[in-house]
Amino acid sequence: MSHVVIVIPALNEVATIGMLVAAAQQFGSVIVVDDGSGDGTGDLAWAAGAEVIRHATREGIGRSIIDGWRAALKCGAERVVVIDAGGSHAAPEMPRLLREDAGLVIGSRFVSGGLYLGGSWWRRWGSRLAGIACNLAQRGPWIRDWSSAYRIYSAQVVKELLKVSYRAKMHAWQIEVLARVRALGMRVREVPITYRAGRSSLRLAGVLELITVWLLILHHWQAYKR
Repeated sequence: MSHVVIVIPALNEVATIGMLVAAAQQFGSVIVVDDGSGDGTGDLAWAAGAEVIRHATREGIGRSIIDGWRAALKCGAERVVVIDAGGSHAAPEMPRLLREDAGLVIGSRFVSGGLYLGGSWWRRWGSRLAGIACNLAQRGPWIRDWSSAYRIYSAQVVKELLKVSYRAKMHAWQIEVLARVRALGMRVREVPITYRAGRSSLRLAGVLELITVWLLILHHWQAYKR
């Protein structure tokens, strides 16, 4: 079985991080990236058995996952799982995603068998519409859930993604990374998951960031040069 490392970016998730680390450890080593939490999230994750990377101040989802990727590769990871810290994703669903052979496996809320529980209607349909817009902007197989944060990357894909810079820092970063994977010609698969919506941290700045990323996809990534 390949060496699996689970990366969990976290900001003020003391209510859920301990249970999540315990559940995730059944499937691989766990690295928690504490993005400037003020509630003891990092300490609780460490006590639960995770390796903890600490940011002194909030740096965003993108930087947290990138730091987790680098640490995972140093541990010899062959596959890197990224999962949300707030309880939206269930660790026991991980084996189904790990059975897929692809450069990127997406835990999808919108393919057949996927469920989106809770949250407002505008968040659900906003995610769907963002996916449609991205599919229309970039040629390739249709992806239904561009913004899902439950993902499994091969080590090869992680190494390629670490070679480039990113415009987004928060939620739009997930979309930017997926567009990068597709541009590299890597195989992408979607597997249905059950998603339980928690509190939303999306703000106006995040919406503007999403629009910027979509425009970059539309213009074939001319703003990005290695």
